[in-house]
Amino acid sequence: MPSPYQEWLEEAELGLLALDDCRIECDNMTWVISYLFNRIKLPHKCMSGHLMLSNRKKYVTPHYWIQLPAGYVVDLRLRMWFGDDEAIPHGIFQPGMHPRFIYSGKEVEPYKLTASLASILTDGLISNVKLPSKQNRPLCK
Repeated sequence: MPSPYQEWLEEAELGLLALDDCRIECDNMTWVISYLFNRIKLPHKCMSGHLMLSNRKKYVTPHYWIQLPAGYVVDLRLRMWFGDDEAIPHGIFQPGMHPRFIYSGKEVEPYKLTASLASILTDGLISNVKLPSKQNRPLCK
């Protein structure tokens, strides 16, 4: 049975999937998601580094993603680089559940977006994102 935090994350992931059709790469997607998380005061870190398949046959560098408490990652751009396949992690997930994909990076200062720039970057799709309210967000566990 999922914890209240996991349930909140699942609902948040559904909201973020409204950004799937944005024509932006991982850096701008990270800034947009960070902007949304800042609006609801969700603790997170913007990360920059690389992602490598465990067999070392393919890697993406630079790569940007969001790190959440309890080890969760938010990444909506892996499939851009590794193919649109269900086996490729997408959305909000724990990297340990996908050991073939190895994240390595450091925290970076996010680019501070305005509402209008976030809308331009997402072709207005950001208006379709519905994140669960912070009042309903349990503490991570």
